[in-house]
Amino acid sequence: MGVLLMPNAETEILLQVENLPLCRAFYRDALMLGNPEIDSNFLCRFRLADGASLTLEQVVRKTIQNPAWCWEPDEPQLVFENLRAFGYQLKKTTAAQRPVRALPDPESNTVLLME
Repeated sequence: MGVLLMPNAETEILLQVENLPLCRAFYRDALMLGNPEIDSNFLCRFRLADGASLTLEQVVRKTIQNPAWCWEPDEPQLVFENLRAFGYQLKKTTAAQRPVRALPDPESNTVLLME
C-alpha cells in the first residue's frame, strides 16, 4: 500500500469507492470536510484546507488498491473528538517521523491524520 503524505495545492487524491453515499457521508460529516465542491451520482470532490482535493469515484468493483493518505486538519483535536463521537477508533502511529492517528474509512481505505 502506498502512502501519500501531506498533499499540497497541486495534489488530487483519487479513491475508488463502491458505496459513494456512505463514503461521501464519512468524509463530509465524520472527517468534517464539509460539503463537496462537486457532487454527483458517480463522483464527489472535496477541497482540503491546504488547496489539495480529495475525489471519490463510484465504481462497481475496485480495480486498484487505494493509497493511504495523510492529512493535517486545521483543528486535529476537534476532528479526533468528532470521529470518536461517530464511533471510530483512532490508532496512534507515525508517518514521516511524526505522530499520526490512523483509521479506516467505511471501505477500509486508510486515512492518516497528523496531530
